[in-house]
Amino acid sequence: MGENAARPITVSREELFRQVWETPLIQLGETYGITGSGLAKICDRLAIPYPSRGHWAKKAAGKQGSQPSLPPLEPGNPSSATIKPTTPKSRPIFLSAERQALAARAALDGPISVPERLARPHPIIAGWIAEHERQRRDAKREHHIFGPIFTEWTDTDHRRHRILDALFKAAMRQELRAETGERGKTYFSSGQDQIEFKLREKQKQVRRPKTKSEMRWSLPGERNWTQVLEPTGILVFKIDSYLGDSAIRSEWIETPDAPLEKLLQEIVCSLILAASALAKLRNEREEAERRRLESEHRPQIERERRQREHNQWRRFIDLAHRWEEATTAQCFLEELKAHESHLTQIVCGRSIAEWFDWAQDHIRNRNPMNGGVEGIFKDVDG
Repeated sequence: MGENAARPITVSREELFRQVWETPLIQLGETYGITGSGLAKICDRLAIPYPSRGHWAKKAAGKQGSQPSLPPLEPGNPSSATIKPTTPKSRPIFLSAERQALAARAALDGPISVPERLARPHPIIAGWIAEHERQRRDAKREHHIFGPIFTEWTDTDHRRHRILDALFKAAMRQELRAETGERGKTYFSSGQDQIEFKLREKQKQVRRPKTKSEMRWSLPGERNWTQVLEPTGILVFKIDSYLGDSAIRSEWIETPDAPLEKLLQEIVCSLILAASALAKLRNEREEAERRRLESEHRPQIERERRQREHNQWRRFIDLAHRWEEATTAQCFLEELKAHESHLTQIVCGRSIAEWFDWAQDHIRNRNPMNGGVEGIFKDVDG
């Protein structure tokens, strides 16, 4: 199939149904030259059911899920699809087997329970509660000219805290630590990497009539209403860290049928895989930086290498001259010793024998071969 991915491929509805239950959509999409989401749209168009996001993690952990039957083809619907490859993108990041195993284990742990009330909150949540109480006490003691500056938490705020409490504790069991950094920003920590996230309440734009004060400052002919943002009570969880082309889900918007409390298990799985993706991206950046620095320093390294070679050669030639000088001096000394002479005869305060010893000592000290071949090349490299 991979050899034909460069041209359109026509696949029957039955064949595609078989394939999507044998291979994850992301990997199967690659063989067709399209994304996993693009392949999912084709399945939707052909009314082909395909596995949910947690199916493959559970299967990797040895838990077999149920496979539905292919529904009958309705009149007028296509029985096949022609899949045209799109412009190839960079290949997805393949996650480590260890992280995949952790994600599978998290999927098997079962639904994450969110408490009705925070009896023993996570340290970060407990810190938020303590700070909120401090602000409430300060607001009671102080009176601001513009009115109270303390805002009570809403029911949605309390719900956010209960969800985060359950998420922090579940992530901790999977080797991810919730931490608070500069300016109170909270993130998940995995080794050297930080997974940034937000859990926010979705807002919507609504029109409301202008107040008397606002109308007083309006110009003639201006509209008598204004647009404002109002909370919806709908929570959105989003992983903000850039994960590259890893195809890891990073955003969840709850619905009446799928509140965020029921999505925490899937979120933890994505956090585990995000940690692996971030580690891989960091390693790639570090390797790219190493190659960049190596490329920048290569001319200097080459200059230093050539200078070292030059210095070694000069030292080698110097040692050769010293050896030649010592050899010549030794020959000269042997010639002197061959002449008849009285060794006890005094010349300039020394006997002839003492002069012979003096010359031999100087020759020995000057000759670089005294340290052997190994000593010669150690001297050259030094």
